[in-house]
Amino acid sequence: TIELYASNNLNNIMELRRGDQLRHDLVDDTLSDLEGAETGQRGYLLTGDKDYLKSYVVAQPHIRTDLQSMKNLRNTFYNPPSIDKLIYLVGNEQDELKHTIGLYDQSGIEPALNMLRTDASKNTMDQILNIINGIQTRQDNILAKYERQRTEYQRTTSIIAPLILASNTFLALFTLYLI
Repeated sequence: TIELYASNNLNNIMELRRGDQLRHDLVDDTLSDLEGAETGQRGYLLTGDKDYLKSYVVAQPHIRTDLQSMKNLRNTFYNPPSIDKLIYLVGNEQDELKHTIGLYDQSGIEPALNMLRTDASKNTMDQILNIINGIQTRQDNILAKYERQRTEYQRTTSIIAPLILASNTFLALFTLYLI
């Protein structure tokens, strides 16, 4: 029964760890996809070459999926309001990128550069990075905690299992002696 208890605890720890790893990866993916979109937008604005927009276009469905996943998992994060703010800011950043590309297409480089010079997009990305860094730090700490717990359970089980076997052997031998 002690082995079963330890095994169940280890399974619970591993399940919690998988959930936290999923949330960690989701936030990483969102940042990566957003950076890809921003890179495509900036490349296009610098060169006027629409080929640079490929990474922007490719990132769009990924970002939508990331945001929907965050909404679905919102209450499983340790700070749901930070997820709400992250979703809001990523949406704003998407709008800013799209708006700047539209300005370039309709009015040329100067209006697009003037929009970039307002630092609105930079400020939004800075806020996004701050939130993501906070989430990632929290998730990293939790993942490290799970790893320590897993290691402790394995160590405890490796100590207890031989003791249980020895006590069962002793009881069997004692029972045989009494008979």
